[in-house]
Parts: sequence; C-alpha cells; structure tokens
Amino acid sequence: MLALLALLFVNLTLHFLVKSGLIKQRLREKYALFNTVVLLLYSLVWFITRDAPPLERIVVLPTIEQDSSLVMPVPFTFAHLFAENAAQVKSGYMIHPWYWIYQTLQKDHDKAKPWMELARRLNPSFILHSQKRSSGKIYIVLEDMNNGRRWEREYEGEGWAEKAFRDISREFDWFKKMTPVQNIERRATLYYRLADKDYDSVIAETETDTSNILLVLRAEAFVGRGLQKDVDYVKKAYVDEVNADFEQAKSLLIPLIKMRRDVYPASYLLGRMAIRDQDYENAEVYLKKALTDNPYDARIYFALSYLLSSRLEELGLENRKDVLRRAIRLDPGYTDAVYELANEYFMSGSGIENSSGSQSAFNVLHTYLKINHKDPRILSLLASIDLKLSKLEEAEEIYLQLAERFPQDSNAWYNLGILYSAKKEYDKAIENFEKAIRLNDNPDAYLYLGIIYQKTGDFDKALYYFRERVKRKDGEDDRYAREALKGIRKVLAARRDSSRTGVVPAP
Repeated sequence: MLALLALLFVNLTLHFLVKSGLIKQRLREKYALFNTVVLLLYSLVWFITRDAPPLERIVVLPTIEQDSSLVMPVPFTFAHLFAENAAQVKSGYMIHPWYWIYQTLQKDHDKAKPWMELARRLNPSFILHSQKRSSGKIYIVLEDMNNGRRWEREYEGEGWAEKAFRDISREFDWFKKMTPVQNIERRATLYYRLADKDYDSVIAETETDTSNILLVLRAEAFVGRGLQKDVDYVKKAYVDEVNADFEQAKSLLIPLIKMRRDVYPASYLLGRMAIRDQDYENAEVYLKKALTDNPYDARIYFALSYLLSSRLEELGLENRKDVLRRAIRLDPGYTDAVYELANEYFMSGSGIENSSGSQSAFNVLHTYLKINHKDPRILSLLASIDLKLSKLEEAEEIYLQLAERFPQDSNAWYNLGILYSAKKEYDKAIENFEKAIRLNDNPDAYLYLGIIYQKTGDFDKALYYFRERVKRKDGEDDRYAREALKGIRKVLAARRDSSRTGVVPAP
C-alpha cells in the first residue's frame, strides 16, 4: 500500500512539473514507463505472497436426543467419521474435528447448546447436526451457511453413520477419497476418553490391539500422559532423565515409521515428544512430515512454533508469530495458540497501550473471546496485560469475575493479590494472598507477602514468608525462589543497619 502511494505521489509531481515546463515531456514518459514496470512487479509479488483464501470449514456436531442432551454413551460416532477422514479432504475445504470444539468448550462440553453456539461463532461454511428421534431413527441436517441451503435425510438401523457419511460425501464431493473406518463407535469412544484426558483407560483398553490405527491411538495416550509430567530442564542438562510414557509411545510408533506403515498422527506425536525433550533436529523432521500427512492440523503448527525461524523458512513461515497465526486460522478456538500469540505480540511491543504490539495482543484476545467469552485462561491473560499497562480498573473487573466463578482456584485470589499490591492497597492484597495459600498453598503468594511486609517494615513477617517461599523451591530455575533469597538478604541487611543506627528504615 505504501509503495502504491509513493508511486502516485511521484506521478502527480511529474505531471505538475511537465505542466509548469520545468521538465520535458519525454523525461516524464520515461519515469511513467519505469513506474509501470515497478507497479507490475509489486502486483506480482502481492499475488504470490497474499494470504490464501479462507478455507470452507465443515463442522460436524455430536448426535443429540430429542431433549437436546447428548446421545450416550457415544455421541461422537458420526462426527468421528469426518474427523478420521480430515486428511483426505479436497483443497479449499477443512474438517473442524469435534475434539477441537470439545477442548475449546472445556467444562461446557456435556451440553448440546454450547456446541451449536460455538459452531456458529466459528463462521463455518457447513454445519452438520444429527438427532435421535423417539422412533429410534436418526435425523440429519446439513446447513450450507453460505447459500442458505439445507440437506436433510433420515436413517435407521446399524451402520446409519457410515451410510450418512457416504451419502454426504457423494453429494458434496468434499473428499479426495473416503477411508473405510472399522469399529467407528469404539474408536470414537476411545478418542472421547483421550479428549477427556482419561489416558489410563485408553492404554488399558488397547493393550491387546494390533491394528496400526489403534497402535497410534494407544501411543497418543502415552504421549498425553507423558506430557502431564513436569520437566526440570536445569537438572535434565546434567542427569539423563527418561520419560517412561514417551519410551512406550516411541516403541509403538518408530517400528511403524520404519516399515512405512505409519498412519496420521504418528509423525506429529514423535515430533511433539521431541519438542518436549528439546531434540529440535528430530522435531523438525517429524513435524514437517506430519504437515505433509495433514496440512490442516492446527496442532502441528503450534508444535512448529517452538522451532527456530531458520528451520521454518522452507515452509514459507517467517517467525513464531506467523506459525501461530496459521494455527489460529485453522482453529480460531485454539486456546493455547491464542494465548501464545497474544503474549508474543505483547512481549515484542514497547509495553505501551497504544503500541502495535499491545494493540495486536488485544485484537487476538478479543477476537477469541467473541468465540468463547468464558475462557478463564484467556481472560486472565487479558487482565494481566491490563495490569502491566496500568489499566487497573479493567484488570480488577476481570479478576473479580474470575474469583467469583472459580472461588476454589487459588490463582484467582493470587491474581487479585497482585492487583491490589500494584494499587498499594496492602490490606486487601494480604487478604487475597493468604486466601490463595489456604486454598492450595500457592507458593508465589509467600513471596509477595514477604515483599509487602518488607515494604511496610514488618521484618519478622517478611523473613517468615520469604523463607517459606524458599522451602517450596521447584528446581534450579525457580526464579521466584531466587527472588525470595534476595529478599532475605535485604531484610537481614536492613535489620543490621537498624540495630547499628537505632533507626528503623522507612517502608
């Protein structure tokens, strides 16, 4: 845009100079030819580098009863057929897997209404929903959101989901090919448990399975369980710690890769483990293969965001922000990617409210909150950015709302303590920090209580809380424990000074 404005300015200037007789017409014609060539090159570059047109998103919702409750025990059989064929979708389309919506909804995923509301906020091109009627028949409606068209069918008997899937695939021609799916109800059940992080039951139930797909699903459960374990990276640099769950997953996946019998998401899972193990060379190899297997999986892009920019150049990705934007384009409800991108924007800015970094962060957060306005993690990040920008009233409003919604969450009260510390309302801050400690022994609340009592001149209490924080040290890279140690040294030095001079330092 700036280049176009510059060219327009130059041409208007030349036109004025010709009219005034200050330059010759021939010279103006040469400049005009040069500008035309530049404009053509600019247009070509824009055409090559412009964003791809939006994908036509297809959302398939869980099957519901007539009272709008989810069909139990397996409401996702029909939806899972589409999710398992997501990698086979034709160019220009994408399947939005049901388990992405499940993760976005968090605690509201057991009710039908939030599913439909969230689906519509994703602005899809197609929404598929199914209902079990009192007769036992399944009524399916496909809404074409762009053209206002409805496709309706009724099915009955065993295998209704497969029949409906084939009919829709033929009618709308979304897939390059349809992969036959066996035991779809069982696989949907297992993925339901994976989405619910019930990894133990998935591992137990698939112990004797030998099919490639179920071996990969079993590996996914091991990876999920392994990712729940904290890693002390400082200790890991000196001691070779083994994640037993990761080793189990690798023993299932690597033979499949070597025999070229791997199915998606085997490469992604290996790449995800490599990222956690900080083995970035192998992570790059596996994740690039995963992107070839399924270029429409937002999780792959999110994992790629942990690689250095130089490793991403051949994918046409410039930096971490670019990768995270791709992930969010595929799944606008991807909480982790939204959180990381907003944080990345804010940290790259100047820390001023009107800076481009802060405004970009706010845009990312507010766009997401239009999809899921209840998300506590995103609301908490928005409040923390408000707090850093000294927008204390806005931050207080969000933190009070979160404390009311989650009264048993120690972090809600801890954040209020941080806020009131910033406002120098120390009595309120102490009250909230103490509540955070009573609820869940919040370790960092001890540090801030130590800081408050140090500021107010109560050295005995300051020392007590600093020492309590040091006792709760979590690894060698625990920054807050180091801050508590500094606090202890400062308090002891202040005590020595006051005993020597007889004057208590002003708070």
